[in-house]
Amino acid sequence: MWHIIDCAIVYLQVPSHFILTAIAILVAIYTFIQLRADIVPRQKVLLIFTHITSIFFPIVLFSFRMSCELFNHICSMTLFNAIVYSIPVVFMLSAGFTFVALTVLYIKSDKTFKNTDRRLSGLIANTCSRYQIKRPGLFFIDMAKPVAFSFASLFPAIFMSVGMYETLNPKEKEAVILHELGHIKSNSSFFKTSTILARIFSPFFMFKGFASDLTQDESDADAFAIDLQGTDRYIISAKRKIEAFFP
Repeated sequence: MWHIIDCAIVYLQVPSHFILTAIAILVAIYTFIQLRADIVPRQKVLLIFTHITSIFFPIVLFSFRMSCELFNHICSMTLFNAIVYSIPVVFMLSAGFTFVALTVLYIKSDKTFKNTDRRLSGLIANTCSRYQIKRPGLFFIDMAKPVAFSFASLFPAIFMSVGMYETLNPKEKEAVILHELGHIKSNSSFFKTSTILARIFSPFFMFKGFASDLTQDESDADAFAIDLQGTDRYIISAKRKIEAFFP
C-alpha cells in the first residue's frame, strides 16, 4: 500500500502527469456542477459517464505508466499513447458494466428464472408494440422481499421478485410492469442505474443527492401506468402493500 502511495507521489512530480491529473479533477468538478442544471435524463447520463471517466482516467493512466516502467524492456508506450488508451478503456468499462454487465449478471444469476405468466407476457408485448418500445424480457428473482426494477440496456429486462409476485393481485402486478415499462420508454432507467454507479465510485456524489430527479422519474413512470390502466387504484394499492413490507 505504502509502495503504491510512494509511486503515486513520484508520478505526480512529473509536470505532465500533474497537469493531466489536475485537468481530470477539474472536468469531474465541472460535470458534477452541470448535473445541477435542469436538463433531460439522457444528457445527465452523458454527464455522469464523463464524470466517472474523469475520476478514473488518472488512475488508469497511472497504471499504464507504472506498468511501462515495471516492464520497460518490452514497453515503448509514450505518454500520448497512454492517454489515448486510457480514455476509451475507462469509458467502455464504466458503460459496459452499467448497460450490459449488470443486466447479464442478474439474468445469469442462479436465483433468476424466466417469466411463465402469459398474462404479463401479453401485456408487455402489446404495450411495447403500441409505444414502439424495445421489448424487454421478464424475469423473476427468488427473493421474498417485494422488489421490481428494470434495465434499458442492449438487453432490456424487467425483474420482479417472487415475493412481489405473490403479494400483489393481477391488476397490481400489471401496474408494476407498466411502471417499469414507463422507465424503459423514457430511458430513465439509464439515469437511475448511472446514478447508482456514480454514488459507488465518485466521492463527489457524497455531497449531492439526486432524490428529486429520481422522484420525478418515479412519478412519470406511475403516470404511464395510470394512463394505460385508466385509474391510479392499482399502482397505489401495490405501493401500499410494498411499503407495508418495509415499516
